[in-house]
This record gives sequence, C-alpha cells and structure tokens, in this order.
Amino acid sequence: MENLKIIIADNSFKHAQLVSKVLISSGLKHLNLVYELPELMQLIKGEDSNDLLLISDEIQGLNLSNLIKDIKYFKTNFKAIVLFTDILNPFLISYFYRIGIDYVIHKNKINADLYLVIKLLFDQKFCYFKTPKIDFNRNLKIRNEIRDKLDSMNLPKKLSGYSYLVSAIELVYFNNNLGYAANKQLYPLVADHHQSNGIRVERSIRHVISKYQTKSKFRVKLTNMEFIFKIVEDLKRT
Repeated sequence: MENLKIIIADNSFKHAQLVSKVLISSGLKHLNLVYELPELMQLIKGEDSNDLLLISDEIQGLNLSNLIKDIKYFKTNFKAIVLFTDILNPFLISYFYRIGIDYVIHKNKINADLYLVIKLLFDQKFCYFKTPKIDFNRNLKIRNEIRDKLDSMNLPKKLSGYSYLVSAIELVYFNNNLGYAANKQLYPLVADHHQSNGIRVERSIRHVISKYQTKSKFRVKLTNMEFIFKIVEDLKRT
C-alpha cells in the first residue's frame, strides 16, 4: 500500500470512514484524520509536507478563502485540495474553484468521483477501475442544441473560442465534475480534441464570452465556468 501523507478533515466520523475506505481500496494509506479546524491548522503550519488535503465544508468555523491563504502563506505543498460538499449551486461551486480548491466532490458521489481524482493525481497503477473515454461524437443532438443556444445569444462564431466553448459545454453537460477543475481537466480535454493547449483554450473562451458580455452590456461579468454552468443549466431545463 502506498504510504502517502493525506489529511482528511471532517467532523463526521461516518463520512470520514467512507473517504478512508475509498483511499484504502485505491491502494493509498492516509496518515492524518482531524475533526476540528485547530487540528487542521497545526498540520498546515507544520514543517512536514503533505500530498493531499480532503476537507469537508462542515468543519466548524471553516472559512475556505482564509484557509487557502494560510496554506499559501505557510507554503504547504499539497498536490491537490479536495472539497466535499452538499452544495449544488454552480455559481458557488465556481467560487470554490476560483479561490484555489482543486476538486469539488458532492458527498453523495464520493465513491465514484474520489476514485477519479485519485487516478488523476497518483497515476493509474493505484486504482482498480477504468475511466470511460471521452467521446465528442456521442450525442450530436446535444451539440446542435448547444450551438443553437449560443447562436441565439449572438456569440461571435468566427472566433476560435466559439468552437472551444461548444466542446467545453458539451463535456460539462455529460460530466458536471469536469467543470470544477477546469484548468486540470476540462481545458486540457478540449485542447486535445482541437489540437491546441489548455492556456489557449481558457483565454479564447474567456475572450469570446467577454465579447458577448460587452456587447450585451452585462453589469456583472461571468467567469468562464459561471457562463458554462449557466448554459448547461439552461439546456437541461428545456
């Protein structure tokens, strides 16, 4: 069993046990389990490096923004920070992503989604499951609906960001979790499909959304992921 330094911060023993079970079945052994914020801060301020932080939003007194600032201040080099939450609001989840959370997992989907995160972080040899291959051609009907929606909003089709945006919305439509770690998962997948790179994809999408919002005189500017989540939500309502 791989002996990695993994911190689980959760005030629910039952929930923490479930997370531990997923880690162990993936071939990973966690070393620290904390139930309160002061215990977590002691580990963050410590001199030892840690590989992974798994944290529940139910920890009493938790302020995620301040926690991320403390992690950066004390130079705690986590490979990733994973947040477990019951929240389904896409705009709030997008906020988690913006302040520095790497992955957001809904508590009802810990088994499947935590396995996927572990595979992405620690290499396939630690996980005994297969991730389905992304198929951009699996549902042309949805892709056409996405294009119709964007066209109805008069987004500039001539910009490269338009095609990237269509692909990004399609991926998030079928796998909502890709949107919670856009830089590490979503943009690279879109880039691979279009033979580009993740940075160019992010900037091009941001450019086409910015053009649309400026033309439409939006008072509150949406981020890439807020815009994508909004389109996905609108499509699923119809």
